[in-house]
Amino acid sequence: MQLTLQDVETGERGFVITGQPAYLQPYREARERIADERAALQQLLERRSVADQQALAELDALIARRLEISQANITVRESDGLEAASLRLLAAGGRQTMDRLRLSLGALERDERSRLAADTQRAAEQAERARWLGLLGALLAGGLLLAAFMSVSRNLRLRRQLALEALQREARMAALLEAVPDDLYRIVPGQGVSRLRQQDPAAPPVDAAFAEELLARLGDDDELLHSFMWRAASGDEFDVRMLPTRDGEYLAVCRDVTDRLRSRQRLRDQQTFLRSIVDADENLIFARDVSGRFCMCNQAFADFVGVSPGYLEGRSAAELRHGQCLLPLMAGDSELLAGKPEQRAMALEVQDAEGHTRWLQLLKRPLTLSDGSRYLLAVAVDITGRCEMKRSGQWGGE
Repeated sequence: MQLTLQDVETGERGFVITGQPAYLQPYREARERIADERAALQQLLERRSVADQQALAELDALIARRLEISQANITVRESDGLEAASLRLLAAGGRQTMDRLRLSLGALERDERSRLAADTQRAAEQAERARWLGLLGALLAGGLLLAAFMSVSRNLRLRRQLALEALQREARMAALLEAVPDDLYRIVPGQGVSRLRQQDPAAPPVDAAFAEELLARLGDDDELLHSFMWRAASGDEFDVRMLPTRDGEYLAVCRDVTDRLRSRQRLRDQQTFLRSIVDADENLIFARDVSGRFCMCNQAFADFVGVSPGYLEGRSAAELRHGQCLLPLMAGDSELLAGKPEQRAMALEVQDAEGHTRWLQLLKRPLTLSDGSRYLLAVAVDITGRCEMKRSGQWGGE
């Protein structure tokens, strides 16, 4: 309401001083709003049961007085000119009326703030009580849980004592069943190593070097389970796990991982081979995931950005020093992720990391892998020389 009354005063004074009708626009709009704002104030105070009818009546009288003064000043300015209107503006009491309005509205605001502070204090006290009640409830729940835990622990101790003898007899059998179909070895300190599970009756005895390795590792008691890789003289590789049994002996589980390791090595070799092919291509090749991070790029694209491929992969364009130069290459990604089969740009103007203008012919396609992950694969051909030659030919023809 105070801002609205200030609009009335500002519009009135602006028109009196300049005589321009445009200054009456905020004045008229404020006069239209003042009645609605006064009614809203009345409803608000009545809902909170704090309406002071005498104060509101005084406020209404001041508002009516201020509007009357403003209208009279405007009328004098329209009929008698600037000098008469200026004299009336000084003597009509508009400023004094506005000061009284500010005091009246300020009193209402201070009353509201005091009530708000009281409400806040009551809410804080209620929250404090709730916190203490919650703490007491948590303590009670913790006591109940502790009692339940002690009862369960007592029952478990009784059951453990009854099952201890049976567990000692079943420990070796459980270890054998967990290791199937791997080769199992029994290690007795001071006696040697023997097979526990003989799949092939014609199988050769335990390799002497392997048995020596197992016996040499019996002193590694830092961990209950001891694992290591063993490479046989034939080139085969085995994953060996050793763990003690309850009778002072050791059990060794041996798994042939030769094929898995060789497959992994072949996969690394294929990746290296494909990486070499991609890096040998002079075109700009890169792939990004759905979050916008580069997951692959060739050397040509890394040189274009001004970084190494290892630095670029795993980062988004926003994390790069010259990432804003790549924004033209990212246009249309949302359409490709939404189902568009491909996107082509025949002549795309971009700037490389050194600030040189380059023209690229761009092809982007979405790529979905077997695990459901989605990527955007892009190949850009540098046609800067072709565009410059074409432009030079056009200029020469002109």
